[in-house]
Amino acid sequence: MTNGRGSIETYRVDDYLRLDLRVGWRVKRDVELSIAGANLLQNRHAEFARNSFWNAGEVQRSLSAKLSWWF
Repeated sequence: MTNGRGSIETYRVDDYLRLDLRVGWRVKRDVELSIAGANLLQNRHAEFARNSFWNAGEVQRSLSAKLSWWF
């Protein structure tokens, strides 16, 4: 969408504060267990506006666990 002057309109996205955290534990020399969380301060937030040409939405809170084994 253009603003009539040939440039692309910008869409407002509210400010947000984001916290991502990862905790890892080296169980043995070749085994590691980790837990990670993203966007821990809010259930979701807009990364950029839905009405933009990227048609992006919201980023949700997520949690993950990982087991790494090196051989």
